[in-house]
Amino acid sequence: MMKKILVATLVAVLMLGTILTVARAVEPTNINEEDESEHKESEIQDKQEEEQEKAEQAQEAIREAEEKLQEASNKIEKAKQEVGNEPLADIEALWKEANNTLNQAKATYEDKNYEEAEQLADKAEEQADRVIDLVENIVDKAKETEHETEEEDEEVTEDLETEEDVNGNLHVISEDNNLEFKKEEPKIEFQYAKNGTEIEFEAKDFALTEFNNTKILKTLEFDNIPWNVTYQKTTEGNNTIITVTYHANTTEYEITLIMHVYQRSVTLSSVSGNSSVIFDVDGGADEVKFDLIVSRWTWTSNSSKLAMLMKVEANVKGNIELKSAGIDEDKITIKLDSIGIKVDWVKKAGVIWPNGTSEFVDVTVAYKSMEIETEEGKVGLELNVNFTYPHFGTNKLIHDPSIGIEDDPLHYIFTLINQELLMGTGIMAIAVTVAAIALSRRKTIAI
Repeated sequence: MMKKILVATLVAVLMLGTILTVARAVEPTNINEEDESEHKESEIQDKQEEEQEKAEQAQEAIREAEEKLQEASNKIEKAKQEVGNEPLADIEALWKEANNTLNQAKATYEDKNYEEAEQLADKAEEQADRVIDLVENIVDKAKETEHETEEEDEEVTEDLETEEDVNGNLHVISEDNNLEFKKEEPKIEFQYAKNGTEIEFEAKDFALTEFNNTKILKTLEFDNIPWNVTYQKTTEGNNTIITVTYHANTTEYEITLIMHVYQRSVTLSSVSGNSSVIFDVDGGADEVKFDLIVSRWTWTSNSSKLAMLMKVEANVKGNIELKSAGIDEDKITIKLDSIGIKVDWVKKAGVIWPNGTSEFVDVTVAYKSMEIETEEGKVGLELNVNFTYPHFGTNKLIHDPSIGIEDDPLHYIFTLINQELLMGTGIMAIAVTVAAIALSRRKTIAI
């Protein structure tokens, strides 16, 4: 009997040992499964917290961009009261671009692409900062030149007078100047009279020439174009602006030449990408600012360039002077003692792509001058100026030259944001191939 009890006890002990061994073997597995579950939950929570942090950062970036855009908008509206609408037109376009970027950031945020949304919001804020800088530059420039134009404002109290003659030509008359814009073609006749000094000169024979390194491929003379001409007189604050627009649109080309005359001097700006140019235009009808816009050009070659010729003929003889009018503008002056006939131009032209983005491209200028005999038998001067633009394909080209009288020169100040884009190319004071198309229609005395 005792033997049976001992055997049973031994069996029980062995079974208990087996159970404990199995329990010990199973217990770590259960612990590992719990740890893995807790680890996964921790990872999910970390990701959620990370996404929440990204969302909050994107929200903060969007909020800061909204505030900066509102600040920029307020500055634009305030600046309009000081300098008018026209100098701020390009800057307003830049503000709209920044606002579009902000809207993209908001849409991307809604799609839960928080990192991209933050990047877009930061970009919008940078664009708004650029707008603020440009507006402040224009306002500061206006304040700097205010003392220079106070005397002019006192003298130029009367509005610019305009009248259309029987041939449809427009006359713009100020105290010192009488400008005549021809209806048939882009041609301006200047008559200047002040303190006993009288000067007459013309800007005429405009033409566009496509050429390459070896030859002229084709020439479009503006006097052979069927132009649609419109005149407009507007008022901004105490300033009167006369605008003469020549527009031609055919299957081969679309060209617009807009000419502006101001009663009082103004500060204008041009913006492209990260770059901007700020410059002055003289008032009192002393200067005519052009907007050359080539919206379409049928190219003969994919490697050719385009040049615009402008011929200036004066009834007086003077010395030709080349001067830099600022970081990004040059001018040629026919110097007559303290008075000059000037041709100004910005050394960069704007190229606008179909999607609305733009860039600055280099403009190279060549000129040739010669003495001529006027109809009155006096010795005068002819100046042929060629503005050459690189190949711009199917995009739109815009350039801003001007011509006028320099009897009270103003200083030009330019804002350089991206130095690489605003680096000038200089002037070639030589007669190039394109200049050969500008032959004098009068007797040549000397070259």
